[in-house]
Amino acid sequence: MVHFEVEFTMLEEKQIDAYVADTQFRKRDPRFADQDRYKERFKKEYAAYHGTTTAYTIRHFTLAEDKTYCICPAGKRLHRNGRNVSAGSYKAIKFRGNKCDCVPCPLRKNCLRYPDRTETRQVYFFQQTPKTFTERMKQKIDSIKGRLIYNRRLATVEPVFANICSTLGLDRFTLRGKRKVNIQWLLYCTVHNLLKVHRYGYGYAR
Repeated sequence: MVHFEVEFTMLEEKQIDAYVADTQFRKRDPRFADQDRYKERFKKEYAAYHGTTTAYTIRHFTLAEDKTYCICPAGKRLHRNGRNVSAGSYKAIKFRGNKCDCVPCPLRKNCLRYPDRTETRQVYFFQQTPKTFTERMKQKIDSIKGRLIYNRRLATVEPVFANICSTLGLDRFTLRGKRKVNIQWLLYCTVHNLLKVHRYGYGYAR
């Protein structure tokens, strides 16, 4: 995450209209909405086979309008437990259940990951924070214009990377330093272009 933040900061300072995809890019693309359609079934089958259960997630808890409590799947209240809780670089509101509600709860095995050693359930609701460079890049690349521009990589840049990596054998740089690495990269790009000229140049020149 820090690497992306630094990269996006440099791009913005140089006013470069770049589109850099993150690891969750395809998951947010509506065209890949069904790619995880078998995951829930797999989790249930895995849990039934191994005798385990999948815990309730944050979407199963309802946050009150005044944010003083939330309601668990069993209908019990979880009360505020600390303010401005930090979870990484994000701020969250933390809720914890009461022992008198969680210990005898019939849904305990579905709610807690380790019901044998955890007494009560804790839930974090993340708050809105100022958009980081990463979030701004996500919003940019998720737009219609961003997806159209980024999709051109499949027909332009990605084949070049694949050929240089698999055919020419540049799976890692053998030099150190930005200047030396850049020279090595340009050398391989030159070889790539010369091979294209060798294969297709004569046909186009006639």
